Amino acid sequence: MASDNALAYLAGFESREAYLTRHLDGYYAAIQFVNANLPANARVYFLWEPRSYYAERAVQPDAILDAWAHLRWQYHDVDSIAAALRERGYTHLLLSRSGLDFMLQTGNDPITLDDARALEALAARHLRQIYGKTPLETVTRNDKPAVLGAADAPYAIYEITEQAQ
Repeated sequence: MASDNALAYLAGFESREAYLTRHLDGYYAAIQFVNANLPANARVYFLWEPRSYYAERAVQPDAILDAWAHLRWQYHDVDSIAAALRERGYTHLLLSRSGLDFMLQTGNDPITLDDARALEALAARHLRQIYGKTPLETVTRNDKPAVLGAADAPYAIYEITEQAQ
């Protein structure tokens, strides 16, 4: 695409980091945080993020964007979901807030307001936010559920805590 301005990168006028940051939006910044701040043995479970490139930690991407729906179907309540994630060895969770917001706004995925509220409960009881400034909160936009501030804070990373808070 001509408007991409890849020539600046190819000619050496733009760094690799700047190019990736510009093209991968919040994803690249979130993955840089994972690589720089999480322990080498961290295992990160992704929600609404199918990409795993540039990750230097063990990650489980949400390849078909159904991980949360599957966890809800499989374990039903947030306490059981948290226990299952811990039992599987996951130490952290990367949430694509913009991905969740897109699913809620478009209705492309069977994610309901109840599912979003359950994720909020998981965050409140079993997760400690370590990346991203905006707490997870479901609001209404265009008469549909939405994630507060998803456009400005597209990603959040959480530590999965040992016990309910």
